[in-house]
Amino acid sequence: MRSWEIHIEGRVQGVGFRPHVYRLATAHNLFGEVSNGPRGVRICCNGDEANVITFIEQLLDKPPTMAVITGHRIKPIAFREYLRFSISESQVEGEARLLMAPDFCLCSDCRRELLDPLNRRFAYAFITCTNCGPRYAVQSGLPYDRERTSMAEFLMCPDCQSEYESPEDRRYHSQTNSCPSCGPQWKLLDQQLVDTKAKEIIQVADAMRAGKIIAVKGTSGYLLCCDATNDQAVGELRKRKARPDKPFALLVADLDTANSIADLSLQARKALSSPASPIVLAPKKSSTKIARSVAADSAYFGMMLPNQGISTLLVEAFGRPMVATSANLSGEPILSEGQEGIVAQLADYVLTHNLPILQAQDDSLVRFCETSQRRIIIRRARGMAPSIHPTMATPSGPDILALGADIKASFGLRSNGQYVLSQRLGELGHLPAQVEFKKALKRLGQLCSVKPNVVLTDLHPGYFGRMMAQEMADEQNWPLYEVQHHEAHFAALIGEQNLVAETEDVLGVVWDGLGYGRDGHIWGGEFFRLVDNLFSRIDHLSYFPQLGGENMGLDPKYAALAWAGDLPKAQQILVGSLGKSQLHTLLRLRERARIKTSSVGRLFDAVSALTGICTTQQYEGQAAIKLEAAARTAYKRYGLVEGYPSSCLKQDLINDIGRIPNELIALKFHQSLVDWMAEIAQNQGVRTIACTGGCFQNALLVDLIQQSLGGEFKLVFHEHLAPNDENIAYGQIIHYALTQERALVENTQNTAVCA
Repeated sequence: MRSWEIHIEGRVQGVGFRPHVYRLATAHNLFGEVSNGPRGVRICCNGDEANVITFIEQLLDKPPTMAVITGHRIKPIAFREYLRFSISESQVEGEARLLMAPDFCLCSDCRRELLDPLNRRFAYAFITCTNCGPRYAVQSGLPYDRERTSMAEFLMCPDCQSEYESPEDRRYHSQTNSCPSCGPQWKLLDQQLVDTKAKEIIQVADAMRAGKIIAVKGTSGYLLCCDATNDQAVGELRKRKARPDKPFALLVADLDTANSIADLSLQARKALSSPASPIVLAPKKSSTKIARSVAADSAYFGMMLPNQGISTLLVEAFGRPMVATSANLSGEPILSEGQEGIVAQLADYVLTHNLPILQAQDDSLVRFCETSQRRIIIRRARGMAPSIHPTMATPSGPDILALGADIKASFGLRSNGQYVLSQRLGELGHLPAQVEFKKALKRLGQLCSVKPNVVLTDLHPGYFGRMMAQEMADEQNWPLYEVQHHEAHFAALIGEQNLVAETEDVLGVVWDGLGYGRDGHIWGGEFFRLVDNLFSRIDHLSYFPQLGGENMGLDPKYAALAWAGDLPKAQQILVGSLGKSQLHTLLRLRERARIKTSSVGRLFDAVSALTGICTTQQYEGQAAIKLEAAARTAYKRYGLVEGYPSSCLKQDLINDIGRIPNELIALKFHQSLVDWMAEIAQNQGVRTIACTGGCFQNALLVDLIQQSLGGEFKLVFHEHLAPNDENIAYGQIIHYALTQERALVENTQNTAVCA
C-alpha cells in the first residue's frame, strides 16, 4: 500500500466537493484526508494504485453537480498512516488559483423543504445547502470556508451543526448552513426605516396587493417589487426610479406561470430553471393580465423565477406576477448593504435582513434567437460572474489588471494564471458607479491576491477607466498598455471561442455604438483581420459626421440627420420633428463637424428615426430595439428579403420611405448589413467570420446572418460573454497576450538573423 497526493483545480470550492470526495473515498475503502486550499482541493490517501486510479476516474467522471474540474495532478508521496478518511482544516497560505463559485439559485430540495409545513426550515428565507445559495456575494476570502464568508457571525445551532458533521446529510460541510434558530432574520421597515414588527411574509404580500412598492433585500442587493397587474403601482415605480419607458422584469412562481405570460422556447425554459437563474427575454403572449406599463413598447417580457428563499416565499404568498427590478436609478449600480436610506426613497416598505452582502450584483440577463435558439447574453452578473468559462483561452503571463470600458463597465484580472471577470458595474459616467467599481476592484483583487505588472485600458481619453488607469500606473510605476476598443471586442471573441491558435485568417466584424479610433474618429462599424496575432482594420462603414458629440446616441433624429442630412428627402422627413430652425442649425453643425463616426449603432438609430419607428429615445438602445421589432414583424410575413446594395444603401432606403411599409424597410436594412458582411468576407477570401459588439445583441440580425451565410462561412458568436462592452476587459487581456507573443516571436527571429 502506498500514499498518494492528488490536487484538483477548477470550481471545486463552495460546490460540495469535499463531502463528495469523502463519500466516494469511503466507498472505495480509502483512508486519508481532503482539504481546501488557495489553489483548489488537496486529497491525500492510502491505497493500492489500481483502486486509487479508479477512485480518481470516478471523481473526474461524476463530480458534484455545480463543480467544474479544469485540471488534476496525482503523485506518490512518502507513506502516511491514516486511520480513517476525513475532511481536514483548510490550508490558507499560498497564492489563489481558483474558479470562484458564483451565486447559485435555490435547488429543488431546498425549495421543497421551504414550502413544507412539517419541515424545520419551513418558510425560512435563508435556506441553503451544498448545492445552492450565495457564494460570491458573501465570500470574504479564499479558500471558501464559513469563517471567510459573511455567515461567520452566525453560529450554527446543535441541529445545524449535526447536519454539518454528518456525511450522510445533504448539508455535510455546507458553509452557509443555518436555520430559523441560528441564521439570519428578516424584518419589514417603513419609509422612515422603523420596524413594522411584521412577522409573516403574507403581510408583505398584502402591502403589494394594496398597490405598495416593496424593496426586497436579496443576497445580492435590493430589488423593487410591485404588483405587475396594477398599472398605477407600476407607473408610480417608474416615476420614483426615473425610468419612463424601459421594460421591467417580471418575477413569477414557476415555469407554467411564466409560459402563460410569454412564449417560452425549450432553451428559455432551461435557462430560467438553471443554477444561474437569469432573467430571460421572451416574446409576449397577447392574452395576459400584465399591466401595459410593464413593457409598453416592447414585444418581449423579461421573465425570471425566484432564485432564493426570500423571493420564493414572497411570490408564493403574493400569488400573481410581480415586477422585480434593481433598486437603483438609471445607469447606477444596484443598491445594497448600508444604503437603506436611499432605498426607502424608492419604496413604501423595505424588506431587509441582517446577512451582510459583500458583493452586490444585478441579475444576469439573456435572450434567445427565435429561429436558431442561439443564446445571447445581455448582462453577465449574478450566477455567472466572476469566473470565466473553462473552455475560454487563458494565455499565461504576469498578473494583469484590465479596466475595460466605461459603458457597461466591468474589469478583468489575470492573477497567478487564473482569469476572473467582474460582473457588470454600471455606467462609469455616474459617480455611484465609479465608487462601486473601485470597491469591487479592491475586493476581487484581494480575493485573487493579484499583483499587477501592467494595467490595460481603452484608448478613449475621456473615459473614467482610462484616467483611473493612468493614475494607478503613475502611483504604482506600472506600464500602461492601451487597447483600441474594437480590437478588444474582436480579441474577446477570439479568446472566448479559443481561436488564438486558429491557422486560418479570421474576419472580425465589430459593430457597436462607439469606440475611440486610432485616427481620432469614433468607430463602430469595423472589419478586422487577424493575421499572425496582428489586428488589421481592413474596412469600415463610411464615415458620417458625429453630430452633437457622444450625445448623438441619445437622440435618433441627430443620428438620422448626421447620416442622411445631405439628401433633401431626409431633410423633409426630419423637419416635422425637429422644426425648421433646429434643422438648419444642425445642418450647419453637420457641415462643420470635424469628428466623424463609422458607427453601425448610430446607423440603426438613424434608420429607426427616418422611418418614424422611433424618433425619441428614453433609454439606451431603444431605437435599435424598436427597429428590430419592426423588422421581426416583416420577417414573419415576408421571410427572407433582398437587401439594399451597400453602394447605394442610403439613397435606396430613403427612396423607399412612404413607398413601402416601414417594417419592410427595417427588414431590408437588416438584410443589407448581412449582405455587406458577406461581400467583405468574399473580397477578403476569408471563411471564418467572428461577430462581436453591442449590435449583435440583436437576435434577428444574428438569425439572418446564420440563415444567409451559414452554408458558406464558419460563423462565430459569443456564447459565454455578452457581445457588448462587458467583454472589453477580457479582450484587453487577450489582445495584450497576443501582442506580447508576436513581439517575442519577432525578437527571436531578429536574434536568429543577427546570429
